[in-house]
Amino acid sequence: MCNLKGAYRNDGITKYWESIMSLRRLLFGLLSFIDDSQLRVILSLILCIVNVVHHTSSRPFKDQRSNSSETLSLFMLILFCAINLFKCSIKFNFDASRFKSNPVASMTLTIEQIMPLVLILYIIL
Repeated sequence: MCNLKGAYRNDGITKYWESIMSLRRLLFGLLSFIDDSQLRVILSLILCIVNVVHHTSSRPFKDQRSNSSETLSLFMLILFCAINLFKCSIKFNFDASRFKSNPVASMTLTIEQIMPLVLILYIIL
């Protein structure tokens, strides 16, 4: 238990931050059982926004870089949810032949591929 508490501040709700992160993972897992993809993405987006607001108000980690990395990753989740909501709402058919004719579709796919690399570079540097 010492390893779990070592990265977090020891005041208020941040003592229990590992439990909050586990609850967040559980809620995302429960969302996977929703059949309607648009409803699932909307609820995921709401959950992501609640998470980022809660994280930025709590700043649970001792290290400022860890707080910034977590905030960046939560914003990336919001971006991915927004892109997927956009895809669900206009019902893109992601066929390779349509990328050249639809610049919005190719741009959203490019953003989805680049953002994890941005996070990895931010963490490394």
